[in-house]
Amino acid sequence: METAAGNVYFDSDDQNPLVNPGMPEICNEIDDDSDGLVDEGVLNTYYFDGDLDTYGHPDGPTIQACTTPEGYASNNADCDDTNANVNPAHPEVCNGLDDNCDGQVDNTWYLSCIIQTSMAMAMEIPHYMSTCDGPPVGMCSMMMIVTMKMSIPIRVPRKFVTISITIVTG
Repeated sequence: METAAGNVYFDSDDQNPLVNPGMPEICNEIDDDSDGLVDEGVLNTYYFDGDLDTYGHPDGPTIQACTTPEGYASNNADCDDTNANVNPAHPEVCNGLDDNCDGQVDNTWYLSCIIQTSMAMAMEIPHYMSTCDGPPVGMCSMMMIVTMKMSIPIRVPRKFVTISITIVTG
């Protein structure tokens, strides 16, 4: 068979009717179109996956193949290919890492802190006032301004006033 470019190709496998110069190339490790090249133009790119979490490294080595080779992934979306718990499918955890590869650290982790005083009162600090600040995991940090108004007929010197605050995270 002669192509428009003047190249002549012959049937490379007379025993297989699916292999001849008129057949389209498919990814099967066979020269389907008898042009002397195997799987040209139909190979998939796979990305090295060092932590084997099915997400490849964007800057790692690549390989061309029909199916996913062991140690490779079909995408290059992993932002930390040394940690299988860090990839786009992993939920964000309060640990100082970008667990879900969205470019933000601990952005979906909010703590609800309950402030209890020795006067048996409690109030919940809304999540937007608290932040996760990494190790130790679950630390709730905040800035709080407390204004107390009391109607007590006696004056108590400041050195005798104590406010005890316990922070419970959960």
